[in-house]
Amino acid sequence: MGWIALGLRAGWYGLPGAVGLYLWSDLPRRCVGSLSVWTEEQALRRWIRLPRHVQVMRRYRPRGTTRSTQWTCETFDRTAIHAEAKRHLAGDPAAGSRIVP
Repeated sequence: MGWIALGLRAGWYGLPGAVGLYLWSDLPRRCVGSLSVWTEEQALRRWIRLPRHVQVMRRYRPRGTTRSTQWTCETFDRTAIHAEAKRHLAGDPAAGSRIVP
């Protein structure tokens, strides 16, 4: 799965509205994920609907649980964004994460 994620990353930076991308993995727990930052929701939606992204998500969805969420920030602050993402990943109810089986 890691190699697939790296393949999706290729050329990502050139997409309209792309600001930042963070890929992570927790090998002992067999978990992988990503955090992406966009200038606007429309740019995020274009990414989600790209055929390659759809193909990868469909292929790997049966292997586990997908957790998806989005939020808006007034400024780009890496530390604050990572902290918020960790709250979502931890399942903090105040973070408003949505779990997709």
